Amino acid sequence: MPDDLYERDILIWSEQQADLLRRIARGERVNGVDWDHVVGEIADVGLSELNAVTSNLRQMVIHRLTLAAWPDHRAARHWRNEMALFQAGIA
Repeated sequence: MPDDLYERDILIWSEQQADLLRRIARGERVNGVDWDHVVGEIADVGLSELNAVTSNLRQMVIHRLTLAAWPDHRAARHWRNEMALFQAGIA
């Protein structure tokens, strides 16, 4: 496995790494797991999910405050619909 595959084609790299990890899970002894990048990617996924939830919560609070301030505004229905989307994103 080329050392720069992670930089050149992360999709192929991730497929190869997933295959190696599955083989390890089955009890095989394999070489070639790019542990540094695998660990980094797993950590990044967690951070990405946390950031998405934080962003959706922030937007929902902004919309709730906006609705509280201007409940009869012509965009109130739109704000409510967007809040439902933010809630779905949080879930």
